[in-house]
Amino acid sequence: MKEDNSKEGYVFNIQGRKEKEHLLKNLQDILAEHNLEDGRLHTFRHTFATKLAQAGVGLYEIQQLLGHSDIRMTQRYAKLSTKNLESAVRRLDEKT
Repeated sequence: MKEDNSKEGYVFNIQGRKEKEHLLKNLQDILAEHNLEDGRLHTFRHTFATKLAQAGVGLYEIQQLLGHSDIRMTQRYAKLSTKNLESAVRRLDEKT
């Protein structure tokens, strides 16, 4: 029996595994809802990983959510801005 994930409201399920038909349908709905002409799943995965990293989520957790077997792939996806890196260094001042 196929599991219905449509009520979850997520493009990716919690394990980071993709179900192609479900994902493509969700992507089409999201693009239409926001009047966007083009969007690629790959771009959204990068954005998801980057937003998580910028929110302070650890690379191991992001790796698990994206389903990467190698942390180096996660590092390519999760980009940190200069502002986030400066914030990380300022945390040292808060601890002393």
